[in-house]
Amino acid sequence: MAVTISTISAIPATNTIIHPAITCGSITLQTAS
Repeated sequence: MAVTISTISAIPATNTIIHPAITCGSITLQTAS
């Protein structure tokens, strides 16, 4: 997860658009894991 978040965060445009979904998805995946 950390790698994915870092990669996406490195792309400002993508991060700005998908940030909410990524944040919620990452928290959900980390919790599930």
